Order: sequence, then structure tokens, then C-alpha cells
Amino acid sequence: MSNATTADTPNAVLVRLRISQFGNNRNDRRLTAEVKRDKQLGDESGNWTKHRFPPGPLKAIGSVASKLRQAHYALTLPYEDGQRIVTSGTLARYEAEVANMRTAFNDAINALAPREPMGSKEKPDYNWMLAEARQMHNGRFDASEYTDWDGFKAQFAATVQFTPFPAASHFINTVSGSALARMRADLTAQNDTRIRQAVADTWWRLIQPVRHMAEKLASPDAVFRDTLVDNVREMTALIPALNLTNDSRLTGAARDIETAFAGLSAQTLRENKVERKAVAEAAARIVAQFGSLGVRKLDTGDEADE
Repeated sequence: MSNATTADTPNAVLVRLRISQFGNNRNDRRLTAEVKRDKQLGDESGNWTKHRFPPGPLKAIGSVASKLRQAHYALTLPYEDGQRIVTSGTLARYEAEVANMRTAFNDAINALAPREPMGSKEKPDYNWMLAEARQMHNGRFDASEYTDWDGFKAQFAATVQFTPFPAASHFINTVSGSALARMRADLTAQNDTRIRQAVADTWWRLIQPVRHMAEKLASPDAVFRDTLVDNVREMTALIPALNLTNDSRLTGAARDIETAFAGLSAQTLRENKVERKAVAEAAARIVAQFGSLGVRKLDTGDEADE
């Protein structure tokens, strides 16, 4: 299939990922007032922010949440208002990866469940965290800022909500003909803009690792990781699934890039300066050939979703 018109409703759904976590930072108004008074600071000089719990035990949860967000963004395209587009090509992979990350998120939370005997710094639990909070805040510990385990756990959540991609045909014929026509036209125009932005995002993702390769390898002594090559391969493999409008130009560009760098070894690029120079030039040519498409399309406001 060639280039579908952007006004068509794509074969995709919308998804919203919501992640909530315990807010460990709290403004200590009493201590702030004391510091300002003792140091003779102005009212707008700042605030003292404290950790309610030692931050260490919460890092594992935050790390999994970060990976969950990364997976969500990697396999979706921008839409608006916290919603992203999941194409039919990435839906199964998206559901599987996000389900695995949500399980890991819940496991990281449950690892802090109270137990007997009480946990330790090496293997903390909620009772140990409470004991540490009392100690580190000394006489300023405020029990009203804390809850039991169930209340603490309830402040964490990772939910995924799918909704259909809106189409003009979804409007119900219960309003006047002119109003209905206007609503449908407005939605069609909005979808057209959003789909163009999603396509722009896909072009940018395809070209960006190639541009980075060209820039990095242009310097014969620049140090780089294996991901310089791996990122190009991963993106060319993902592009067909992300191709929302079945754009043959996008598919062709991904195929050309994949062919150009087939069998490329990061170690060879480190050891062979002749090969390194040739690859840098090939990457630069590809950016010159296809990069302008992404740059021009990105002017539509692609980054607003971030």
C-alpha cells in the first residue's frame, strides 16, 4: 500500500499511560521559617525541602517507572493531552512489554512490604523506612505525614487506557446538518494535523541515529559505544511497524539505511579508520537525502507532546 491520506482514520488506537508514585519530598515550613529568621533571609529567598523517607529504597521503583515510560514512548507516536498513538503493527509488542514493566513496577513496590524481622538498609521494608524517618528527622518527625503500609502502597499506580482513534463518522446524527458537518470537518482537520505530527516523529526517529553516527564518526578519534550502530539497526527494524500511514517513502528510507549498514561492526569502526571514514560519509549522504523530510515535517509542532 502506498501513501494513505492523512485524513483517513489510521489503523491504530490511542493509549494513555498514567504512573503515580509516592511524593517523598515535602516542604518543611517550620524549618524554612527558622532558617530565614536565623540567617536574616528575605521571605522569597527559598524553601527547605525534606525527604520524608530515605530516598534509597524508593529508587528501584523510580527506575522501573522510568523504563516503563521509555517503553511507552518508544513504541508509540505523539497525539495530544497525554495520549499517544499505537499502530496495529506495534500493538502486540506494546501490550507485552508494558505488561512486563507493570509487573516489575508492582514487584518493586511489594518488595518494601513490612515483614518480620524488620528489614535493614541492605534489604529495606516499610517498617525499617519508618524507623529511619524517625531517626533522620530527630525531633522534627511529624507522624501526621505518614500512613500505614496500605496507605503508602495505594499512592503507587501504573495504568494503561486504550481508546479508539476518533473518526468523523463517530458523530451521532442528533444535531442539525450544518453543525454536524462542521464538527466532522473540525475533527478531520485535527486528525490530519495529528497524523502529520506522528509521521514527522517517525521520520525524526529514523534519521536521528544516522545523523548521530555521521557526526560522531566524522571525528577520527571520537570515542563511541556499540549503541551507535545498534540504535540504527533497532530503529530501521521498528519503522515498518510505526509507519502509521503506510508511507512508501518512509519504508524505502528505512530499507535503504538498513542495506547501507548491514553487517556493520562497531569494533571494526574503532579499529579501521578507512572503514570509519567511509561509513561516516555514507551516513552523511543519507542524512542529506532523507533528513530534510524530517526537519521540514517537524516544524508542525511534533515536540508538543513531550
